[in-house]
Amino acid sequence: MAQLRTAAYKAEAAREELTQQLVDAYQQMAALREAAAGVPALEADITALHDRLDLAMEALGERNTRVAELEDDVQDMKVLFRDQLDEAMRQLEDARQCRASSRSAVS
Repeated sequence: MAQLRTAAYKAEAAREELTQQLVDAYQQMAALREAAAGVPALEADITALHDRLDLAMEALGERNTRVAELEDDVQDMKVLFRDQLDEAMRQLEDARQCRASSRSAVS
């Protein structure tokens, strides 16, 4: 009889432990379902962020292209300025030589 009571207590303890495990499993399943419900919203957020990143990268590429074009323009302007400066210096030198020649001819 004592063995039967011991077996009954063990069976009851095992049943309670299994019941608790089942309750824990259901709670975990509910938490996972709740977390899974948020996945579509997170995926939409990720898609929106990818779209924004693509736009930003495109804008950055366009900006880099514009900067390169402006740098080329500045380089061209430097060349033109140097050419104009060289021409002005040449004209000034020619004028000096002409004036010097005029003074020599007059004297």
